[in-house]
Amino acid sequence: MKNYLNISEPVSSRAEFVRLVDLLGQKGVTSEEAENNRARGSGPRRPRPDKVGLIRIGRTSWFELVKSGVLPKPIKLGRASLWNVHDVLQALQRQGGAR
Repeated sequence: MKNYLNISEPVSSRAEFVRLVDLLGQKGVTSEEAENNRARGSGPRRPRPDKVGLIRIGRTSWFELVKSGVLPKPIKLGRASLWNVHDVLQALQRQGGAR
């Protein structure tokens, strides 16, 4: 398995729960794109910078790994799905993804 992690400093061992966007990252939206989305009525309506994720993997691959049991299932808090960063990193290290 290839190296999926994008970590420059060690993550603490305490429980830290994050959303999927914090793990996988998010594409930025320019002011022009946001304006077009507002006019169109769909998509992000506010500009935002690119967000670099902790893990370099796509959403579909992420959910395939969760479904197969390689990665832990999310913890549901209302409508939000949260993952424990420590548990995710441990699962990836067991699979050899964190070299």
